[in-house]
Order: sequence, then C-alpha cells, then structure tokens
Amino acid sequence: MAMVVTFAWSGHASSIKGAEGMLVHSIHALAVFIWTGGLLILGFWSPSDRNWGIFLEWFKPLVTLCFLLIVGSGIYLMSVVVQVEEYSDSWILPYGQALLWKHVLILPVLIIGIMNGKWSYASPERSFEVRRMRMRMEGILILLLFTATAWLGQQEPPHSIKDTLQSSGAGPLSGFLFPSLRFTYSDIRFETTMISLFLMAISLLFVGLLVYIIRSTQDSIKTLYLGLGVSISLFFAALYSISVYL
Repeated sequence: MAMVVTFAWSGHASSIKGAEGMLVHSIHALAVFIWTGGLLILGFWSPSDRNWGIFLEWFKPLVTLCFLLIVGSGIYLMSVVVQVEEYSDSWILPYGQALLWKHVLILPVLIIGIMNGKWSYASPERSFEVRRMRMRMEGILILLLFTATAWLGQQEPPHSIKDTLQSSGAGPLSGFLFPSLRFTYSDIRFETTMISLFLMAISLLFVGLLVYIIRSTQDSIKTLYLGLGVSISLFFAALYSISVYL
C-alpha cells in the first residue's frame, strides 16, 4: 500500500490537484495492481488448475470492479493534464502519443480478458496449459501497458499544447508524421483519410482474428501478436486522422 501511495504522490495528478489527485491516482494504481497481480500470479506461477474454479468465482467480479475503477479514475487523471476536447490535439506531442499508445493497448487487453473469461479460463474444453498460456499473453500485454505508463510519466504534461510545443517541440514521431510541424500551428482537425481508414480496417481485421483464435482454436501465442496488431494499427490510424494546419 505504501508503494501505491508513493507512486500516486509522485504523479502528475498529485502535483496539480494535491491530495485529491493523489487519492484518485492511488485508487487507480491499487485497482491495476489487484487485477494484474492476480492475473500474473495465476498465469505464471500456478502449478495446476485444481482451484481455478473457486478462484475465478470471486476474481472475475473483482476484476470487473477494478476495471470500472480504472476507467473512472483514468478519465479523471487524463482530464487533469489534458482537456477532453484537446485529447486528439495532444497527439502531436510525445505526451499525447504516449497516452494514446496506453489507451490503444487497453482494447486488446479488454477483448482478450472478456473472451478468455468466457471461453478459456473456466472452460473444461481447454487444457490447463492453453488456459495458463492465454493468461500469460494477457499478462504480457498488461506489462506493456505498464511500460506505456512509465513512458507517459517521463513526458512533459501539456497543460497548454501550444506552449508545450513551443518549449519542447513536437518530438521525433511527430516529425515523421507531420514533417512541416515544428514549434507552432494554427489549427488541428480530426479528419479521416484513406490511410487512417485502411489502418482502421486492419485493426478490425485483427480484432476479428483475435476473437476467432480465442473461440475456435487452442492457440495462445497468436493472441499476443494479434493483440499487438490491434493496438499498433489503431495507434497509427488515430495519428493519421489528425491534420495540422500551420
């Protein structure tokens, strides 16, 4: 618990909102640790599935509660740093890109978690090794979420996107996606393009394949690859959907 509070105390929300921000961040972190802790322990260190049924009876409702707390507190934490209406504008900055990457990683974790909870973890039709490996793949995606969170914590929070852009620049990825963008802009608009639509279609294809793999096969490793495919294609689909006007 001390680690949770210390982690929250060092975050952006605590520095901006004080005790309120630290409390919400603590709830957010605690919910994440409860969810991922149980998942990783069961997936990597469970010697058998003898007590899985009993464990899942109370763990699945707890995970649902944790997820709701994570979403609610996460929206608050994001709004402390980035206004909701400026969310897509922030994607030109390293902070916004790290935040976007974190968000698109949540989608495959959610899909895999729901699908596995229904068709894998408690299903006698799946072998213990398949169920454990799928739980490991979900755990690896969550660990990547932690990596995105760490990356996010190292970026300058954009309280004012234009001021942050002028002081820190757009970052290397923005230089590739928006080559004319340097330290200023006049407007940013969310506009779909052929590239963004194509990438969105690729993301939906990965989602469909992911659902098929979980429901109809015994494969485990592919769930990780397809989950990453969903996130990567969705990440670039979002970035290619914004137009920067100088």
